[in-house]
Amino acid sequence: MTLTRPRVLVVDDERYNRELVQRTLARYADVLVACDLAEALAACAAVAVDVLITDQRLGAGTGTELAARVRAAAPHTRIVLITGYVEDADVIAAQAAGLVDDVIGKPFAPIALRQRVLGP
Repeated sequence: MTLTRPRVLVVDDERYNRELVQRTLARYADVLVACDLAEALAACAAVAVDVLITDQRLGAGTGTELAARVRAAAPHTRIVLITGYVEDADVIAAQAAGLVDDVIGKPFAPIALRQRVLGP
């Protein structure tokens, strides 16, 4: 039996945040990064991802908008929204509608992120 590492796409318009999540998960998953909505959609069109981790505020576009498009195209993709605005109406509505599987507030502990995204 061949075990494959999950493929994770991290989307954040802030380089520091992308790199933090990438470093946190690189030992356990194949991590791709994108800095905006367009780059994220292109990455999802090019390769199948198991987990999408996206910030809510992406400059042009939002994480919930990205989640809706990815959920429609790849319904089995696990979608995690990272945001400093967990009480935002769009975030709450996206979670209630099943567009996102988990919401993680900023700041977060890297180990907690890894456990919530990939398990213990």
